[in-house]
Formats: sequence, C-alpha cells, structure tokens
Amino acid sequence: MIHGEQKVRAGSVVILRLLEDAVISGVTFPRNLVFAAVAEVGTNSVNLTVDRLGPTRVAAQIYDFNYMPGIMIDPAKKIQKDAMMAGNDLQRQTTQELSTAIDRSASAANSVVGVGGRIVSNVLSRPKTRSRLRDVLLPDGYPILITTAAAGQLDPSASIGSR
Repeated sequence: MIHGEQKVRAGSVVILRLLEDAVISGVTFPRNLVFAAVAEVGTNSVNLTVDRLGPTRVAAQIYDFNYMPGIMIDPAKKIQKDAMMAGNDLQRQTTQELSTAIDRSASAANSVVGVGGRIVSNVLSRPKTRSRLRDVLLPDGYPILITTAAAGQLDPSASIGSR
C-alpha cells in the first residue's frame, strides 16, 4: 500500500509498505516492510518501479487493484486541466482583441505605443513551450499489488492447448 499521503512527480521516490508477507525469488519479506519505488507520471496513471525490497535487489512492478500497470490517476484531476485550457482561450481572445484595436487605430499604429502594443500582443499570444512537471497526490493506504516477471510465468508444459 501507499505509506502516507504523498505528492509525487516524475522521478519522485514513493514510499510503500507490505501489508502481508511476500515471497520473491525464494526470499521471504515480512509484512510491514517499508520500501521505495521510483515514480513515472503518465497521462492517466503513475507507474512505479521497485529495484529493492530491503537489502535484496528485485525487479518488481506495481499494479493497481484492478490489475492494470501503475496507479490510476483520479479522473477528477482532469477538471483542473480543462479549467486551465479555458483560461488559455480567454487569454488568446483578449490578445486578439488588443491586436485588432491597435491595428484599427491609424494614429497609434506607427507610434511607439502602437509598436510596443503589437510586441506585447505577440508575446502574450505565443504558446508556452516549457513543459511543467505534473504533481499527483497519492492517498495514504491506497492498495497496490507487487509482482515480478517470474511470478506470472507458467511452466511451458502447462500452456493452454498442450496435451
């Protein structure tokens, strides 16, 4: 489970805790063992990579309680993104109106104020190219599943369709 409420972004360390004993590659890890994972924030999920459980190296993946890789991000967080896009539309509309007003004013078009207004209008209307890291809040006690690649593999003789 997620150990304590944590605000994470790409590259952040996430603290997790085992709710029950786990056996990985023949090594038993006790319940309540606290360990760390590295977060990678995607569009709809936070993927976690676990390299160690205690002093033992492992290659484990974290799955959501619905057996999907990573932790699903609450869809309600998309509302903030939509509100930000509406703000960008308002800014775009305002800069268009400012630019139109400056162009219509023949006396101001070639003056210092008119030229300065067009420069400010162009700067405001440019899209922001700098990408911001996205913060995601992981709730305390959120249940997860931990597994390794070998855990899901079947014995080749047990494959479907073999006799």
